Amino acid sequence: MKQSYSNLIALIQSDMYRYYGCISWKFFFKLLMQEKGFVASVSYRATRFFHINKCRPIGFFMKLTNRIIQEHYQCELPYNCRVGPGLHISHLSGMVINGDCVLGKNLNLSHQITLGGKPKGAFSGTPTLLDNIYIGPGAKIIGGIIIGNYVAIGANAVVVKPLPDNCVAAGVPAKILSEDGSGDYCLNTDYEDKIQNLPSIEFC
Repeated sequence: MKQSYSNLIALIQSDMYRYYGCISWKFFFKLLMQEKGFVASVSYRATRFFHINKCRPIGFFMKLTNRIIQEHYQCELPYNCRVGPGLHISHLSGMVINGDCVLGKNLNLSHQITLGGKPKGAFSGTPTLLDNIYIGPGAKIIGGIIIGNYVAIGANAVVVKPLPDNCVAAGVPAKILSEDGSGDYCLNTDYEDKIQNLPSIEFC
C-alpha cells in the first residue's frame, strides 16, 4: 500500500520523538549528528517510501544510499521489512533483521540483535513483533513466532517460542522471568496526538 509524503514525515517524526520527547528541526539535525540508529531509521523510512511508491530513478538511488549506510554501520534493516511508528535504535552496530519481519510500534532495538527466519519445522517463518517491545543487546528472536505487547527481552536471550503480553524473558533458550513488561524501557510513546497523518502498521 502506498504512502503519502505526509505519512513519511509523520513516521520520521515519531521516531525522532522516541529519543528526546520532542519534535523540531533542531533535534532532527542533532539526532542525525549524534545517533547512528536515527540515521539508519531515516534512511530506512525514505528508502521504503520510494520503494512502495515505485518512484524511479530516485528509488534506486535511495536503495543504494541505504545499502551504503548499512554497510558503514554494520547493520541490516531491509526496506522490505514493515516497521511501525516510533522506532528507537540504540547502539546500532551488528543489528540484523530479516526482510520478511513485521515490527509494530514503539520498539526499542539494541546492538547485536538478530530477528531471523526458520525455514522449516515448528514455528517456521519470520518473527512478528507487536507494540512497545524492548530487545536487549545480543538477543536473538528466531522463527515464525509472535512477541506480544509490552514485552522486555534480556541481553543475549535466544527466543524460539512465542511470548505473551507484559512479560520479561531472558536466557538460552529464553524463559519468562516476570510479568513486569517493558514499561520502564519504552519511553516517549505519547506522540500520537502530537503528529498528524501517522499511518497504521498496514501502511508502514
